[in-house]
Amino acid sequence: MMDKKHVNSTVFNIMVWILFMLGCLLSFIVIFCPSSESSSSVDVDEAHKQWMMEFNRTYVNRSEMEMRREIFKLNLEYI
Repeated sequence: MMDKKHVNSTVFNIMVWILFMLGCLLSFIVIFCPSSESSSSVDVDEAHKQWMMEFNRTYVNRSEMEMRREIFKLNLEYI
């Protein structure tokens, strides 16, 4: 039969292992998942600007450009 010290030590080790695994999971999420909408928005803006230059696209005004950028963003999400 196990004594109380051994049981407490085992429970402690299990808790430490669980915290370690949760830390690893959190690190994985932070590293490999997009962190914020603003950074992905910047990426979409840059990709759209590059696409406009590559295909020599110009728009009449800012509102048309914003509308086309949203369409571009939706197309990126689709593919």
